[in-house]
Amino acid sequence: VGTYSSSGIYTKVGRLVTIQFRVVGSTSIAVTSGSNFITGLPFASSSGVYFIGSALNGGATFSSNPIVLDSIIYSAEAVTATNAINGTMTYMV
Repeated sequence: VGTYSSSGIYTKVGRLVTIQFRVVGSTSIAVTSGSNFITGLPFASSSGVYFIGSALNGGATFSSNPIVLDSIIYSAEAVTATNAINGTMTYMV
């Protein structure tokens, strides 16, 4: 994938956390189904509970259903090679 960078912001209100993220690669980024692609979220999710958000590749040609488990975002669907992945998630802690 070459070099890549990531950025994101989050808002926490009570037990509800909303994050927005962006991962950008110098060549391309591909994510396989069921693999983690973001780790180290600011707060772990409620024990054993999955939360679904949305992610879109940089070409706006594919949408994935990422899942938060603990403090990791997993991809429910494969994301084809792209130069960027943008997404948003809301989950409870």
